[in-house]
Amino acid sequence: VDQSRQAALPSWFKGALGIHGAMMLVMGASLFVWPDAAGAVWPWKLTTLTGRAVGAWLLGIGLAAAQVTIENDWRRLVPIFAAYPVLGALQLVALARYGQEVSWGTASAAIYLLFWLSVLAVGLYGWRHSRTAISHDL
Repeated sequence: VDQSRQAALPSWFKGALGIHGAMMLVMGASLFVWPDAAGAVWPWKLTTLTGRAVGAWLLGIGLAAAQVTIENDWRRLVPIFAAYPVLGALQLVALARYGQEVSWGTASAAIYLLFWLSVLAVGLYGWRHSRTAISHDL
């Protein structure tokens, strides 16, 4: 039996994760179903196969972000918040490593960068507060 929710997430935090999830689900579904059309707004060139792979990846992570808003309890979400800031950090490392492939003068590149910076920030906040919630239970 699931324990009752005792450490609810702040509404602004759930909203941020909801926006992350929605953006990943929409872009993921678009890339998966229409990889060539959706890939045209991506900040670098994607092949059809790569577009579908990125789409599937975004769908999975988007579903996890959306699930967080349903679970709504710091204690239930420790594994997610251990991974979420790592995800944001690794995306930023990839941008730094392969930055020459990015069309930096486009709005999509700015949105991409800001999105992953927000994932890192939200993830770090979530990681800190989920660990605090667990330590209060001990």
